[in-house]
Amino acid sequence: MENNILQGDFEKYCIFFGNEEISIDEVKEECAKEKWFPLACVKDISSSINSLLVFDYANTALSFINRNYKGKKSVGVVAITKTDWEKIKEKNTPELFLNWPKKINPKTHELTIEVFETAEEPHVAIIN
Repeated sequence: MENNILQGDFEKYCIFFGNEEISIDEVKEECAKEKWFPLACVKDISSSINSLLVFDYANTALSFINRNYKGKKSVGVVAITKTDWEKIKEKNTPELFLNWPKKINPKTHELTIEVFETAEEPHVAIIN
């Protein structure tokens, strides 16, 4: 469901990243309706720990995308409701909470993807 994710009662924001393997139309038709999303994570290369990227504000997530996903397609922000956040946490993936748009150092960290299920059809804004 595409809408203005900068407004609304959302718990957190995450980054959707289809790794250019899924089109915008497929995101809208398949992922949202089937209530799952490939969400951006960051993997610590030394420990191999993969952590879900989580933001308190959509603007911070958008700035993170601009710094770390330049030229990439099928990337956007997913607004997570409280119900969806509880569902995502069931997977027990560590979270990396960012309050500023940190530039990921490719020598120490790798941007990855993990699939998460949601309880309801997510609110998503795709950035081309």
